[in-house]
Amino acid sequence: MGEVGTFHSPQIHNFINFNHADSARVTSNDAVMFKHFMGSDKSDFLRTKPAYPMYYDTDFNYAKDRDFWLKVIVAMMAGSYLSKRYWVEQDRSRMTARLNGYEGLPGHHFHNRGGVVVMKDFAGFTKYFQNEEQQMDWFKKVYPKTFS
Repeated sequence: MGEVGTFHSPQIHNFINFNHADSARVTSNDAVMFKHFMGSDKSDFLRTKPAYPMYYDTDFNYAKDRDFWLKVIVAMMAGSYLSKRYWVEQDRSRMTARLNGYEGLPGHHFHNRGGVVVMKDFAGFTKYFQNEEQQMDWFKKVYPKTFS
């Protein structure tokens, strides 16, 4: 066919690439227009590449940025898993204590709800009040900073 960039006959092109009757034939006019098109941006083809100064990432900032976000995502997933696991283990310890019969604790610390023994939430012995003044006194004992 010749050297790269040199003109070649459209008849040779048609002979090589004309595979079937519906193929478009390359005319002399098409060849001249294509040659002009390829020569119009020859300076761009001959330019040394790259046209911009090379950036060397000597500090590995690209990798550090990806590494940081990977650590954030893994930490969030681990935090979510551990927080859910904490409550599962808390429930498991309550169940184990209940199945063992709450060894060593007095009976007034429990409710018997239909045969299921459940530990009471203990808030102190002055939990029930006769009037508002006793309740406020209890609040002042429990939350001294708030009621100072």
